[in-house]
Amino acid sequence: MLWRHYHKLNSPDPLEASEMILNALSRTLAAALFALAGASASLAQTYPSTTPVYIPSAVEQPTTCTAACDVTFTVSGVSTVSLQLVGAPSAITASVQGTNQAQSVSSPTWTTLNMIPINGGSAITSTSAVGFWTINTTGLTKIRAHITALTGSVAVNMTGATGGTVTFSSNSVILADVEANIAPGTAPAKQAVVGAVYNSTPPTLTNGQTAALQLDSDGSLYANVREYTSVLDPCQNPWNAKSSVPVAISTATTTQLVALSGTTKVYVCGFTGAVTATNTLTFEYGTGSACGTGTTALTGAMVLPVGVTAIGNSGGTVMSGIAGNALCVLSGTTGAVNGVLTYVQQ
Repeated sequence: MLWRHYHKLNSPDPLEASEMILNALSRTLAAALFALAGASASLAQTYPSTTPVYIPSAVEQPTTCTAACDVTFTVSGVSTVSLQLVGAPSAITASVQGTNQAQSVSSPTWTTLNMIPINGGSAITSTSAVGFWTINTTGLTKIRAHITALTGSVAVNMTGATGGTVTFSSNSVILADVEANIAPGTAPAKQAVVGAVYNSTPPTLTNGQTAALQLDSDGSLYANVREYTSVLDPCQNPWNAKSSVPVAISTATTTQLVALSGTTKVYVCGFTGAVTATNTLTFEYGTGSACGTGTTALTGAMVLPVGVTAIGNSGGTVMSGIAGNALCVLSGTTGAVNGVLTYVQQ
């Protein structure tokens, strides 16, 4: 090529000859670069370059058999496989077999495996009825549902994970097909009922034990909210029923309003009293008759003007004594006091 252009250079037009030589050099350089790229490509490997990675599907496509058949599941690291035979065949003989030979073996040696009923019971090696079982597949490469006789038809489902429709067996609920994307307010076509148990005496558990959700005798869900309510003010706790006691004092004396009860405390939530003449009240706690032992004042001598006086009644505790003590009130010398006191004792 260069020789031909050399002769062209001796032509009467030297510019034309120079242009042709430059074009020839460009084509030669392009060809060399193309050849180098081809050589590099021939040395490259497609991903992955050394260790291929196989990501198995843990769910076998459902297969319907109308005669003797084998349905194979590639285990690929799954340690447990569930097998479900669904249908109403008039006769069926089936087992599960497994192999630990390489995937590439065209005629592997199959070994019969145990089939464990998913709703409990003894392991079996073959079945003459449809059902649902789990199979231990640790160390295996493949398993197969081996149906040697069949009259009618049967659907074969195998999965290495919990599946989904909700079906029922004697003592269990089996998930075989979960319905998804249910719009709010739409009744699902398939649903499972979740229940709880009623015990007249709630069970007492120890560490590590579990129990079913509990119901009360009306069938309502029973929830123990002690962990939450224990931090609430007893007078503000919505689960505490408040008690009340009338106040009717006509003489200057100490009157017991709430008797002591074991180790409980009295929490005063509110007091409303009316007087016809100015009087004083002092709330106290103590033990013995009318708080006569260990008498301790909870308030000073509060002056009640003529009319109605309200203390507290906002929902929170106004005052409280100590555990194992009664609540009393000391009245002044003038005028009667009539009213009501609300409290929680716990």
